[in-house]
Amino acid sequence: MLQKEFARRDILKLGLVAGGAVLLSGCEIAINMDLSASQLRSPDASNSKMIELVRYATLAANGHNTQPWMFKLIGETIEIHPDTSRHLAVVDPHDREQWISLGCALENLVIAAGATGFTSEIVYPDDKQEYITVNLKSDTPAISSLFDAIPVRQSTRSEYRNEKLSNQLLDQVHSVSTEHGVMLKFIEDITETERIIEYLNAGNIKQYADKAFVDELIFWLRFNEKEAMSSMDGLYTKCTGNPTVPRWLGEMFVSGTKPQKQAEADAKKLRSSSESVVFATENDTPEAWVRCGQVFERLSLQLTSLDLKSALLNQPIEIPELRGQFQTAIGLGENQPQLLMRYGVANDMPFSMRRPVDEVLI
Repeated sequence: MLQKEFARRDILKLGLVAGGAVLLSGCEIAINMDLSASQLRSPDASNSKMIELVRYATLAANGHNTQPWMFKLIGETIEIHPDTSRHLAVVDPHDREQWISLGCALENLVIAAGATGFTSEIVYPDDKQEYITVNLKSDTPAISSLFDAIPVRQSTRSEYRNEKLSNQLLDQVHSVSTEHGVMLKFIEDITETERIIEYLNAGNIKQYADKAFVDELIFWLRFNEKEAMSSMDGLYTKCTGNPTVPRWLGEMFVSGTKPQKQAEADAKKLRSSSESVVFATENDTPEAWVRCGQVFERLSLQLTSLDLKSALLNQPIEIPELRGQFQTAIGLGENQPQLLMRYGVANDMPFSMRRPVDEVLI
């Protein structure tokens, strides 16, 4: 779920040079894109209940906005399958983050099902079943603040306002329920934060020195509205607070990113956050990863309901040689680190795009 960003000051210079000639047409596309993003997040009365549940599921957080899922509808059963064509070979070679993304979609689906009037029975992936099954049974609708948060949740990858949260807010954040085998370690101490930044820096430097990683990142970046509207997926640069530019210019800039500069930018973002939290699991299996995704999405929605923003910085976990060191350094014991989330107070950013439901149905 790594979502990299540009150095804002440098790309602004490039954007000013390239952007003037296409300003008017770009504004028109941007308006259409904002409208499309809003429509995808709004209830559609023409959809069946099952289709609407899938639509809510597709609004979940996911790595590189690859949307690596497919859904199969069988009566009142919904299967969530990994879409192997959207595999991130470099950053996620073992599909760990892909299964976490499917867990996020599962959580949205279960919450939306509850609000629609269903209880959910979940069958997790194992050696015999390489997908998730959700069996739905009619019940009394139970709308919650988490359901209301689904359409407005976003990964906010800008700097935050470095505001200290009240004890009341922190209690609500820290009280999020978990799943079997999933633990949360909240990072509140400055010393612990700086220790994490050491590994964050090391991960950034390692990844940005790897041409294959940079090439994969560029493949999933959408440098302007036209690209984002065409693909309906990927990391739209405007969602990170950066200007839109032609692809050739964006590729040139990203491929020339200095690893240390990226490390410094992400360290600044972590320091600007109110707190951070590490998600860890007892096991390192698809079921554990799915459950971790559920808890991550649950906390993301809880934060959204409290008008707080969040984003991931997973570099210390995505580098195999750093992951074990990171696990020991922050005192996770035998638990495997899966995600590093930061959260705090920040402005809204544009929404990322989502593919229409008919494109994710088997």
